Amino acid sequence: MRAAFGLVSLLVVLLIVMFIFDKIEYPELKTAQTVAIPEAQQISGHDSNGVPAMDSFRSEEYDRGNQFAGIKITNVMRGGAMDTYYGLKPGDIVLNIGGLDVTALGDYGSANAELQEAYQRQEGLTVDRGGKQISLPLPYTPVAPLPIKTAQNQQPPQQQQQPARSAQPSTPTAGGANNNLPDQLQHRITIPGGF
Repeated sequence: MRAAFGLVSLLVVLLIVMFIFDKIEYPELKTAQTVAIPEAQQISGHDSNGVPAMDSFRSEEYDRGNQFAGIKITNVMRGGAMDTYYGLKPGDIVLNIGGLDVTALGDYGSANAELQEAYQRQEGLTVDRGGKQISLPLPYTPVAPLPIKTAQNQQPPQQQQQPARSAQPSTPTAGGANNNLPDQLQHRITIPGGF
């Protein structure tokens, strides 16, 4: 008999632990997974489609007076790592990678390799875009949702006018229905015993 009570109590504890895991821990794990996978892809140097960051752009040496002065971006794959993370555009000239002036790296080959690794380390860039120096990636700015357009003289569905109601207080009928409520709510309200 004691063994049966012990077994039942263990099963109850096991069910409680499973319930807590299901309601508290599992949602946290799912949330962490949605953050961890993109971070792991970026750290590995790949975008969400598995394309290496170094394959998502093309560049060439930018010289000023026969001296290496930066990395000129010639092509950016739309939706690729360098497009989605940094927002690089053809014509951008990378001047600074992670706080380090690209000329300090010595030559184009070293600077280009550093640019490819900057994505993995989530380092910032300074680029010359049309004569202006900007820092990338740009800070996230939430965009307000666009207003819903409706036909003339109509209101959006969630704002339709309700029929006028009397100022009398709601009183349920003997059947339990409330005559002052909209039709879609009539079937949901029942009062036991007709009170």
